[in-house]
Amino acid sequence: MRHLRLVGFILLWLIFVALVGYLGHLSLKSCGVRVLGYQWSWCTGDASPDLTRLNALQDQLHMLMQVAGEQQKSCPPAKPERPVATPPPPEPAPQAEAPKPPSKHCTRPEDRSYIVLVLDHSFSMGLPADMDSELATKLENRMAAGGIVGKAAEVVYSGLIKKPGRKRLDDLKSAVEQVAHQIDKKTEIGVVAFAGSPFVKDMGDFGSKERRNLIAKTNGLTLQSSTAAAEAMTLALKKVRQKGGGRIILVSDGKDTSEGDPCAVARAHPDVEIDVVSLGGGDALSCVAHATGGKWIEPEQLGKSLQSIMVGLGNKGARALCQ
Repeated sequence: MRHLRLVGFILLWLIFVALVGYLGHLSLKSCGVRVLGYQWSWCTGDASPDLTRLNALQDQLHMLMQVAGEQQKSCPPAKPERPVATPPPPEPAPQAEAPKPPSKHCTRPEDRSYIVLVLDHSFSMGLPADMDSELATKLENRMAAGGIVGKAAEVVYSGLIKKPGRKRLDDLKSAVEQVAHQIDKKTEIGVVAFAGSPFVKDMGDFGSKERRNLIAKTNGLTLQSSTAAAEAMTLALKKVRQKGGGRIILVSDGKDTSEGDPCAVARAHPDVEIDVVSLGGGDALSCVAHATGGKWIEPEQLGKSLQSIMVGLGNKGARALCQ
């Protein structure tokens, strides 16, 4: 409908223009024009204009102008078309969270009154008890690098082990003795000793009446080569499962040197807490504690004795395994 009105408006203006042109032509031809009763003439009397026809044309022109004005009023200016809004792209559906694996921990911890001490007696445990653990780790790293510097570090390292005085292994033996004397009599203590693979040994389980035997056996440990920590952890985990639950306390001063992976062993058994007491080697075994919910402790950093730390851990109790 709006387009039809526009077309009509244009046609009326075309007719108006044609009439104006035609009127001018007649005015020139008639030698005069009359507007609102006034008349102008520029011809002689011989050329008399056709005034009747001219007046009729003027009246038609006036009528067309009125019609054109009314038509323009009735046709409001076209409103600009609104741009079609593009619908926003659909939001991606939220991805469902992957189901979490069921926890292997029991819902209610129980004190199983069973701990397993995993004791390192490798050569590095022959370093002086008061030696800075960071310095010992640097020597071990230089030895592993080889070359002239590695040979020199090896000479220094061997000299420190042969040097008379109290050793790390002596501190460990004293700590085990304090554990045997001070923890709850109801707690059964299992022991796994390790150095290299040939020296990973289950030393047995000891009740309250057998703790003197426990002290005697640990005092008999001597320095041996290599460190098979992963293999020793596997044996300790087997002992815990045979008892239906328990806690492991791993005491070591370095990383596994027998191609084992203690971190992988710990990740495979998150339901058994393993506390790690580090006497050196940096944080090489911290992953074991983190994977099982246990504690990773450096006595040197805490300013506490190995004896007090091990007694505290021994009295902590342990949770039962899930059935």
